[in-house]
Amino acid sequence: MSKVRHTTAMLLQKRGEDADLYWKQVISANRKSLARVGFSDAETEKELRAFFDAVQSELVRAKAIRERNENGAA
Repeated sequence: MSKVRHTTAMLLQKRGEDADLYWKQVISANRKSLARVGFSDAETEKELRAFFDAVQSELVRAKAIRERNENGAA
């Protein structure tokens, strides 16, 4: 499972402060990993923004699938 899908799956299981805390932990860990391999601050921000966008897209997709399944569509 990709990091984006794993993060999305975890966020879908959490609500409110739990989701916020999990997201902050993921971003902090990613930021540290990127710094460790030598990314500049600008490169790190670009990568984290791309990750955020990918997770948001996956959340929208996952919620649409969930709603479709709950409404009885195949």
